[in-house]
Amino acid sequence: MDNQQTLKNLKEVDLDACDISLAIIKEYKKQRVSQYNASYVPVNEPVEIKLRRIMASHINNANTVEEYSVDCPEPEEDEVRVISYEDTDFIKIMEKLIPLNPEEDIVTDVDELVRAKSYVIVLRQDGDIKAIGFRILPENWKMKKAKGFIPLMYKDNRFEDLDSNPVFSIANTIDFVFYGGKLFILSKKSFE
Repeated sequence: MDNQQTLKNLKEVDLDACDISLAIIKEYKKQRVSQYNASYVPVNEPVEIKLRRIMASHINNANTVEEYSVDCPEPEEDEVRVISYEDTDFIKIMEKLIPLNPEEDIVTDVDELVRAKSYVIVLRQDGDIKAIGFRILPENWKMKKAKGFIPLMYKDNRFEDLDSNPVFSIANTIDFVFYGGKLFILSKKSFE
């Protein structure tokens, strides 16, 4: 199947019929070779809705496909670059994700979240991974404190101190989408 047809098939996936989950990816080096671990992070329904919108937005905006190469330019807004996932380190991440159960193989403490290098939005249908959105995290994805301000959250008719609760942010963008053995690259810079 050619890349344009694979993208067309991705666009036809009923995202509302898929279960959605979030997982973090931790990277470490073993003899200078990247190794990966993955853990799921439970999310509530409002977060699931936002994650689904992120995936839908990027999938729907992609209309043209060009083969990825090292010297190709950054994709335009409606364009994606494509490469087989087997030609990348993403195959190692898939090997870690496939056997995991999103309800059982979850993070155990906040330090795991802080040490994450990336996160993935996983769409499953009938228990099988259908598509994945991947995003590299900034060096410190934990909320940064603004000088001169006290971070507060309004909850139950009162302000609560955010310093006592870890706060993390998820971007409205993803770097690439995995589907049908292909990586559809939205950000060449982040992908590389």
